[in-house]
Amino acid sequence: MSEKPQGLHIYTPTRLEWLAVMLNTLFQYDNLSSDGFMLYYMGLKDGETIRIVIRYDANVNKSLMEQKIRVARGAISRYAKSYGWESWIKTEVDIEELNQ
Repeated sequence: MSEKPQGLHIYTPTRLEWLAVMLNTLFQYDNLSSDGFMLYYMGLKDGETIRIVIRYDANVNKSLMEQKIRVARGAISRYAKSYGWESWIKTEVDIEELNQ
């Protein structure tokens, strides 16, 4: 009797995990080489906060980075609302310069 391959085991993500996956799929931004920053999303262990994570270097295009943060906040709001989760979703931003 053969077991299923590991990749075929059923896994049901939490709502927060699902929202982070959707946001990263559609809105993640990684252009460190030309714009000097990357942006991605992660759900926190509190079960209600999505963190927008931004890492940048000295050559960052600050105006583009700020624009992408606004877009990220809007995306979280729109997607949470589309799922009916807007009443409990919180957003936080974590910006940090990369050490090189």
